[in-house]
Amino acid sequence: MPPGNLAELTVDEVLTQWPQTAQVFRRYRLACVGCAIGPYCDMDTVADTYNIPMQQFLDDLYAAIQESSQEDKN
Repeated sequence: MPPGNLAELTVDEVLTQWPQTAQVFRRYRLACVGCAIGPYCDMDTVADTYNIPMQQFLDDLYAAIQESSQEDKN
């Protein structure tokens, strides 16, 4: 399960811990997957940079993480 404040994690931390979140970055058409500044860029910065609603973005990331953990249990 993700930590309480996913917004504070960097892109690389999120993608390393939950690779299934890459689909969310792609769905939003973000250039984050494989980006050189991924180790330094947190989710708040991503939302600001790409002008996307932060809560919606986080909800989608959480959903991808949750979906995968549900599949793992089955």
